[in-house]
Amino acid sequence: MLCGGRSIRMGRDKATIGWPRDAWSARVRRAVVAAGVDDVLLVGGDGDRLPALGAWIPDREPGAGPAAAIASLQAVRPDRHLLVAACDLPELTGAALAPLLDAVDGGAQVAVPLVDRVAAWSVVAISTRAAAGLVEAVSVGVRSLHECLEPQGVEALVLPEAPFRDVDGPFGPEGKSSERRPAE
Repeated sequence: MLCGGRSIRMGRDKATIGWPRDAWSARVRRAVVAAGVDDVLLVGGDGDRLPALGAWIPDREPGAGPAAAIASLQAVRPDRHLLVAACDLPELTGAALAPLLDAVDGGAQVAVPLVDRVAAWSVVAISTRAAAGLVEAVSVGVRSLHECLEPQGVEALVLPEAPFRDVDGPFGPEGKSSERRPAE
């Protein structure tokens, strides 16, 4: 789970909103576990508080964006498919995540949900092969998550949108993210 970032639009650390009782990062972690993932790692963010929620690793390139954070994750879990979720998805559920995992388990290289007919890159399932391709792209300076993953082949899934809407500001879901692009 991605917990780094500056949270500029929110104005405070999204991962620790609701801390400690019901932090957003804890909600997303529970959803990932409910989807059947038994090895959840929190990547980046507040290294003083987040380890209290579970296994945590630092982002090897803080501030370099989600693709670099996923490369940090892939470095410690190179032989696994990855399910990556941003910490600003407090309505996420295990049931919502399951189709993404099923798609990659079924042979898709990358699976991403659609929100408003646009790929919502804040949640993505990535095969081991696609994760290796992402690491290679990051190593040559590519920072955009979709630019790292689109060459691998992306399966965009039409799913119930509400759980996948990220919260960009203090007034609730805005349905906007700089990492979203129209699905092809």
